[in-house]
Amino acid sequence: MMTLWLILVVLTVGIVALLVYPFLVKSQEVAASTADYDLQVYKKQLREVGRDRDRGVISAEDAEAAEAEIGRRILAADQQRQRQGGVGSGPSRPWAAVMLLAVVVPGGAYLIYDRLGSPGLPNFPYAERSEEIRAAQTQQNRVQGMEQAMAQLEARLASDPDNLDGWMLLGRSHVILKRYLEAVQAYERAVALDGGNPNVLGPYGEALVLAAQGQVTEEAEATFRRVVAIAPGDPRANFFLAQADYQKSRYQASLDRLLPILAQAKGDETWLPGVLAMARGVAGELDQDISAEIAALEGKSGLNTPAMPQPSELEAMSEDERQEMIEGMVDRLAARLEENPDDLEGWRRLARAYQVLGRREAALAAYDGMIRAGAEEVPVLLAKAEAIRAFNNGEPNDESAALMARVLELNPDQLEATWYSALAALRNGDKTAAKSLFDRVLAGLDPQSPEYGKLAAEVDRLMGEEG
Repeated sequence: MMTLWLILVVLTVGIVALLVYPFLVKSQEVAASTADYDLQVYKKQLREVGRDRDRGVISAEDAEAAEAEIGRRILAADQQRQRQGGVGSGPSRPWAAVMLLAVVVPGGAYLIYDRLGSPGLPNFPYAERSEEIRAAQTQQNRVQGMEQAMAQLEARLASDPDNLDGWMLLGRSHVILKRYLEAVQAYERAVALDGGNPNVLGPYGEALVLAAQGQVTEEAEATFRRVVAIAPGDPRANFFLAQADYQKSRYQASLDRLLPILAQAKGDETWLPGVLAMARGVAGELDQDISAEIAALEGKSGLNTPAMPQPSELEAMSEDERQEMIEGMVDRLAARLEENPDDLEGWRRLARAYQVLGRREAALAAYDGMIRAGAEEVPVLLAKAEAIRAFNNGEPNDESAALMARVLELNPDQLEATWYSALAALRNGDKTAAKSLFDRVLAGLDPQSPEYGKLAAEVDRLMGEEG
């Protein structure tokens, strides 16, 4: 530390000396006075006029006039020099300015360093920065390696433009390097090859959002709506659609998209804390209580929700005690609904919470409570069937098929129920009924849409497997 201060003192003294030196020398040692300088210029001009006259460049009359004017200027400059006291006398030495510089420069430098610098920071020799240096070099090598691999990939894609996996890999690589516009261009090529695949559309939509600095543009929103038309439970698409709703001040619609994502989560997804944080924020703006859903999520491993209000003794609880507390919160919501069975939103929250906790029968009963509370039957039956499939590892069964059949009784044109009813007929070996139901689904779609081509190919595959 002492070495640093010695260096700073030497530098300060040197700078001050350079600044005050011009004030400590006599004026004639620095430069001639203004009058002396003017005299030298005028005498030189007088000689040049004489030479021009001798060479015939100017006439004698013009030369005489110029000499008269120059002579007048010489006399004026000589008079000014005499008023200043001659060449030898210069201005008095400005000791006030010298003292001011000598005090202000070092004093000001010290005050600035004391406020903005870190005089107490210990030394950090270059040799001790090896870890930082290695990390920076590793990152640089990683980026260079990725760029080389991407260049090779782009060369292959130039000769094989129909390589879907190649365009997807290129898009992901650009996202990693935060080159979002380039990522959009790569994903656009992938969408052109397989625009009915949610695993292609989802990354494309996310790249559009990243390229727009986090804003869900109209194009991105349309892309995510295409995803949910094919895969209604896709968490990424639903999250960004919830964000789009929030951007347009449709807060309730935003929360209604976020809560099902939380209910379907396993608890160890990397994206879950972000979804949970947004759900909390939207619920706060709506002044809605989502503590039951959050409590259910707290029981899942791998989820970190430090912002959730918790009792001070929570950390000392065992896992069993913690789970018991969470289930107690959900049970209290159920008890309130027993007293107020017409609370439709309460039943919806309870169904989601039970689904998160894995309490199958209780969750399905909560969906029935929604219907008794006056909810529209078709959307509740669809949600209940989806919950049944979720409890069955995503596979439909006879119970969910019965609900789909009930939906078709209420709304014969409901495409989701028609699709799952076709799958049920296929499982039961009734290919004729299955083909008829599949045809109804395709008839309800635009033949020019990417979804139509995707589903038509899936129908051909399913019917072929059963053949």
